[in-house]
Amino acid sequence: MSEIVWLMDVDQVLNCWEYPDPLIHSDFKTFESGNGYMINYSPSLLKRITDLHDDGVVTVKWLTTWQSLANTHLRETFGFKEDLEVEGGDCEMDYWTWWKFPIARDAIERYERVIWTDDDIVNSSKAVDYVNSVDDKKLIAIATYPCLTHEEMDTIESWINNE
Repeated sequence: MSEIVWLMDVDQVLNCWEYPDPLIHSDFKTFESGNGYMINYSPSLLKRITDLHDDGVVTVKWLTTWQSLANTHLRETFGFKEDLEVEGGDCEMDYWTWWKFPIARDAIERYERVIWTDDDIVNSSKAVDYVNSVDDKKLIAIATYPCLTHEEMDTIESWINNE
């Protein structure tokens, strides 16, 4: 496993819920997942991510409400060659509290370096306070909306390369 773990959400990170705006990505593709959800994604963005994963630069792990269904319904189309680990495993999701934050916090403390992309980071004051308390050499957290952009990927790649 790479020394860098990428905690990857799906919706509003890889899947752009908003109308696929060509100003965000010029290459949006849409497909209906096996469980009936419409997925709007950028193949060129996913290629950048999967190349980093395949080359061992990062280890992408799902941290998404899709949980292991991301492997079943999205992984192949997104270009990942094998199933990705679900950080925290498939678990009960408590919608009254943000169930992903404790999982992310534990992972950030356990792994050497972490990339965390999730649209909801800014919606949790506890998550924002925690992210701001972690050394920026250890963690880069990007709250995406309406999805991860190439500019944000440039920022992530610069962080990976300690630039």
